Amino acid sequence: MPHRSGLSYVGPIEPVRSTRLMNWRYEQVIRADGPAGYWRLGERAGTSAIDLVAANTGTYAGTYTLGAPGGVNDGDGAFAISTAAYGKMTAAAIATGASVWSIEAWINPAALPNNNDSPAVINGTSAVGYGFAVNNGGGTAGSKLAILRAGIAWFDTGYTFPAANAWYHVVVTRDGTTAIGYVNAVAAPNTTIAAFNAPATSTLVGTYDVTARFNGTVDELAIYAHALSPAQILNH
Repeated sequence: MPHRSGLSYVGPIEPVRSTRLMNWRYEQVIRADGPAGYWRLGERAGTSAIDLVAANTGTYAGTYTLGAPGGVNDGDGAFAISTAAYGKMTAAAIATGASVWSIEAWINPAALPNNNDSPAVINGTSAVGYGFAVNNGGGTAGSKLAILRAGIAWFDTGYTFPAANAWYHVVVTRDGTTAIGYVNAVAAPNTTIAAFNAPATSTLVGTYDVTARFNGTVDELAIYAHALSPAQILNH
């Protein structure tokens, strides 16, 4: 699915310049909405994952592929991991607190059902914080969007991913009362007013331990200390 950035250009534009312009414009759309942490996950070599807004550089570890085709069709790469090996990106936690926040990423599950737990992105750890995964809504293998209330429980959003090897733009927000998931800018059926633990220790992509790991590709992780509006989510 191509990105829905509200910024546009009128061509024709030479192909390399066009890709660079799209790359820059998507980044600017995200930056304009004030993320507290933003990792494009587009590195093509090395072990560093650059945070573009907070200098919170992450580290790639384990077995992974950098520079995989990304989710926003802008020529920037993505971070790919598989069920056959343990790979992750780890940075410091973003101190949003437990009440009001958003977390977003583009994800491409390589298989459905995905693995047990299958955390795609987390602000925190398995014990504190929040994130989302592809599982059965309760932590075992499945094809649903599940919100992680780390250290408490999984929450089943009621959304089922229809196909593997496809890109989905996923956002989870909490506005102080209600947590809700969005896929491709459409709200999932189920919401929760249950409490969350405040994030601490780490920001994670792909796993929270060696046995709970996402099978697929992740791109454009952003974390906010506010709840994105539906209009902002559509614009991403």
